[in-house]
Amino acid sequence: MSVIAQGENITNANQELFESVDFVALQESEGFLLSGIDALRIFDNNWYVLDNKKNSLVASFDKNGAPLHIYNRMGRAKGEYGMIVGFDVNSDTGDVYLLCGPPKIIVLDKHLQFKQEIILESPYWRVAYHNDGLVLYSPWAKGIDYVKLADGTISEFTRFDTEEQPIPGPEPTFMRDGERLFFYNECLPSVYEVTDDGMNRIVELDYPNKNAQINRASLSGTDVAKYARPIIYGVIDHDNNFSFIYSMLTYRISLQQDERIINLPWRNECRKVALRVGRSLVGWQYPYNCTPEKFNPYGFYEGVNVNYLNQVPAEDDNPVLVIYNLK
Repeated sequence: MSVIAQGENITNANQELFESVDFVALQESEGFLLSGIDALRIFDNNWYVLDNKKNSLVASFDKNGAPLHIYNRMGRAKGEYGMIVGFDVNSDTGDVYLLCGPPKIIVLDKHLQFKQEIILESPYWRVAYHNDGLVLYSPWAKGIDYVKLADGTISEFTRFDTEEQPIPGPEPTFMRDGERLFFYNECLPSVYEVTDDGMNRIVELDYPNKNAQINRASLSGTDVAKYARPIIYGVIDHDNNFSFIYSMLTYRISLQQDERIINLPWRNECRKVALRVGRSLVGWQYPYNCTPEKFNPYGFYEGVNVNYLNQVPAEDDNPVLVIYNLK
């Protein structure tokens, strides 16, 4: 299956896809001042946010954006870190796993209280909970390792057969759809599912000039578009028929709908999609971009119901979650 150019092209993506859009302002209070969102997770209707813009911290908020807990311990001692590289949340217990530099895993409970620390021998870039342990992605080792939470032992999980050096890349690297965990890196030709037995390739990507022998890192300007690869932001499973949220310079969604596949250029005003939760896609904006006073019902959200779940004060700096609810 190809991500690109397999299906009917639709232009009014927002009206075609979304029933409504909800705005949730993450409220400011002492210590809960965020510069942005680098990664986002949800557990028990509470939002968990990684902010690496100025400070490196994880904070939690309830479903209405009220602050709950924060973990901000930069330093060299046990339970402290130089920075948080990535994180994930256990969907059963709410335990939070911080992948840190210098290389270590810090485990917190759902209230962001310290539980344990696992020292790593080498650096990793992304982490995801999987099968009573953690999978750790290393672009430098061109592969994924597995850590047992019970004793901290590390084993090789998979290595990618690619001549091109994978790049660290932004979130997301690991993507969830319900209980299923997927993996993608921009320098790899396929999207994979992480299973108990290893990595299962679910789709090989198709894109312009795929077989061209060229160093993409050397491209600039309009040449980039000639060799643009899709960047996957989400995987949606329909009984093993997979749809994708992806971009090739602009956001697109390839979605199975009414026994057809449709390709939609998604006019996404907010920051890139950070998370898929059930039938919703969650991104974020700065508050001065999405106050009710600036909202234009005849522009980006024409034909879509818009709901403000709490007050969005333009003078605040904390991000606003933008929740796109699929039809």
